[in-house]
Amino acid sequence: MIFVLIRHYRWRHAFFYEIGSLGTLALSALVWLLVAIATPAPIVVKAAVKGPMKDAVIDAALSGARTIHDRLPENIRERIPEELRSRISGEN
Repeated sequence: MIFVLIRHYRWRHAFFYEIGSLGTLALSALVWLLVAIATPAPIVVKAAVKGPMKDAVIDAALSGARTIHDRLPENIRERIPEELRSRISGEN
């Protein structure tokens, strides 16, 4: 909408308003991406996916969770509850 207003009124510094709005859009996309990455996928997937693909999707989500868990520093890994650690590692 700001693009329409800028072009309609022909403000003197319209270019800077356009750059600002594009920067805000990029920031919004980055925050959305970070939230999507940080969401605990195995928990969300179990509730969202139904049908024959459920097991495949859960396995893929747990695989991603294992990869992230393995990259965590030891002091953070120790703070994860034992029940969750066993589910991520596949012992359960």
